[in-house]
Amino acid sequence: MLPVAAALVSTVDHLESMKVAFRNVAEKAKKNDGAFTPTDKSVIQTWLDTMNTTLFSALQAEKADYQRILDGAFDTVEGCLTSRTNTFNSNTTGGVANFAYVRDVARNSHLASKNCGEVCNAGSIISGHKDSTGGATGFVGQVLLQAKLPTDHNYTYDTTRHWGKEGTTMTFQMSDADHVAELALTTCEENAYDDMFSDCTTILDEHVKTMYADIQSPQDWCVPPVTERPAHGAAHPYTSKISSRDFYDWEAQETDAVNNWFQAMSAFNNSNVMRYKAEREACHDARRAHTHRVHRTHSLQAQFERDYCAWTNAVGETCHVYQGCYQSTSYTHASVKSITETVETQLKAQQAALECVICYGEQILNNSTDLSGCDAVTGCENCDPLTIDYKTPHTMQPCEEASEIAEQPGTATWMNNEYGCFDNTAPHNDIDTCSDETATWPAWPANATSE
Repeated sequence: MLPVAAALVSTVDHLESMKVAFRNVAEKAKKNDGAFTPTDKSVIQTWLDTMNTTLFSALQAEKADYQRILDGAFDTVEGCLTSRTNTFNSNTTGGVANFAYVRDVARNSHLASKNCGEVCNAGSIISGHKDSTGGATGFVGQVLLQAKLPTDHNYTYDTTRHWGKEGTTMTFQMSDADHVAELALTTCEENAYDDMFSDCTTILDEHVKTMYADIQSPQDWCVPPVTERPAHGAAHPYTSKISSRDFYDWEAQETDAVNNWFQAMSAFNNSNVMRYKAEREACHDARRAHTHRVHRTHSLQAQFERDYCAWTNAVGETCHVYQGCYQSTSYTHASVKSITETVETQLKAQQAALECVICYGEQILNNSTDLSGCDAVTGCENCDPLTIDYKTPHTMQPCEEASEIAEQPGTATWMNNEYGCFDNTAPHNDIDTCSDETATWPAWPANATSE
């Protein structure tokens, strides 16, 4: 554009030269009694025709070209904001609204498996997006991350044991039919814990405790005092297979403590063993189902946190790209505007000079040698069509969305908002903070940091 602007300055100089030439023609006519030669008039008429058509049209075309260039620079700046808005609103892959939707689907899936869907802190969690209309895709078909158990948390039982199915290997993949079947036995981790606690602690443990009240303590029959030992008798009253010793007389009496104790234990077993086995089996089943549900919720938690981090990265990257775009295009627009302002000044200077030359020519064609009236004219009659429209680009928008991503996985506030309401009985797994993805963000154009 700079060479063109220089050419416009040169055109003004040419018009000034023409004004000098016309004045010379007028001065020559004065010396010839005010008579202009037919040749002079013919040449001047030709010049006037050319300037009234070709040069004036060229000035307008030049103005239109610069208006188009300036408008293009303006549109490019506005395009940064349009792209920013569209990216935040987009429900398709790569759109922030889509990332927000995927994040919320993952959260809901995690909560459904964790505490049957109750949001812990509905007033503080980030859900949806202010520009999102929902309906995005992207969650279905994702492979859930492998889960582990929280470090040092005591579930009150050995979670590495496959309770009740010790002969089978525990697998926690959704492709495993046994895992899916175990999940079908529970609604969510909180309920699974309550069921397990009820079956194992409230029912089984308490039942075992009450059993001891029914057990008769054995008497000290093994070593009775010497004075109480009766003489040896004849054959053993209960079996003929004992030959190593004679039996004590008290062993044959109805007050036989050993016999009574074993009879009581036999009755105790008959009354309690089947119930105990059933309750123990129910406890083992509940522990096994709880283990599978815990692994499922931790897998869903890992997925949710990964999707949450993907959303925060999308927010940050969108703001980053917009800022670089705005600074680059604003710099270009400012440069184009500065050049255009110079061109506009030159175009109007050309038009003013052109109108003066035309005035000279018209005076000569009217046989007037006095051209001073043309010099007395100020302003420019037809400069308005050469005025450039300078539209003001928008002011760079701050990344207000950054406040939404201030709390991320790993911060105390975020964990309390997302997991605080169920951590006592269904603790969240260890959390990995969001990784720094800024290195993968697009680099700014070189002029984005120009002053």
